[in-house]
Amino acid sequence: MANKEGVVLSGPNMIVLEAMRAGSGSFIRRWTVDELEPVLIYRGADGQIRPLFSEIVFAPGRTSRGRYLCDLYAAYDPAEAEDWQEWAHVLYQPAGMLQAAVEIARRYALPEIGIWIRLPYPLIYERASDVGETVRSELAKERADRLVSWAREVQQLWEHTEHELIRERLKLRGFVWGRESIPSHDVRVATAVNEQLSERGLETLWLANYRSLHILEWRKTLQFSQVALYPNYTGNTEYDRSWLHYTAQYAAIHHIGIQMIVGRGRLYGHQHVQDYMEFLEQYNGKGGSGPIVYRFPNQSIVDVYQQRRDLYDLIYRSCSRFEGGEG
Repeated sequence: MANKEGVVLSGPNMIVLEAMRAGSGSFIRRWTVDELEPVLIYRGADGQIRPLFSEIVFAPGRTSRGRYLCDLYAAYDPAEAEDWQEWAHVLYQPAGMLQAAVEIARRYALPEIGIWIRLPYPLIYERASDVGETVRSELAKERADRLVSWAREVQQLWEHTEHELIRERLKLRGFVWGRESIPSHDVRVATAVNEQLSERGLETLWLANYRSLHILEWRKTLQFSQVALYPNYTGNTEYDRSWLHYTAQYAAIHHIGIQMIVGRGRLYGHQHVQDYMEFLEQYNGKGGSGPIVYRFPNQSIVDVYQQRRDLYDLIYRSCSRFEGGEG
């Protein structure tokens, strides 16, 4: 895709939305129509209505039993089979997030909305150094089979939901790996999962950290469809703005997407959002062509919409630049 000046622009604009429960146990968002509308629709000061995010990554927070499904938190209070089941069924609950997306798409005649689901992370309880190669292979297959079985269930729920407009207005793009990193004992697991999901017509996405182990193997070995890099920059840590520069350059060269961060709390400097906007400009300027994934640590885009309209407008302008909007 190119803009009016002929500059090649990056890929689809995605947003990560946390569902289920926050770390404290309180509900984050049910993602009702009212909550989801400012995610998908931008109302300008001129009164015009324009599309905003075209693809959504739904990610689990904490289950009703207080357990974690993803990232390093999963080792703190690991999820069990009933927690995996809960995440699968939360997605399809009546008047839930998928039906809300359908209603907004229908109301505003939006193009097809892409839906991504974050996979639970299957913990490994034995250290790789403590077992032989045969056992390691068996463990990897067992973990991969568990993930594929869960993803198959989610896909079947999608295909057989009674709410037919879900299939007409939304598109199940695929699944997102459940950790930022892929250590060596996860390589065979991720590869097997990605290969099998691809056979089912699904894509896979890795929201990786810049300089993560195995990042250059994302396509040829690991078989991911797409990757988006987090530069490790928040504005108030030892990681300075140079990490944005190096990540933009690295991602553009290797056809990888980037993550855009709009955070809240002590780690996030008051200039970090503007720094990320410059990061996006740099990435586009270097010919970046991967997905752009927006995340909102310690808040949600609804909070931004309600409390910081200037920041919400800035997010829209950054999205419209690479989606071919007026900017």
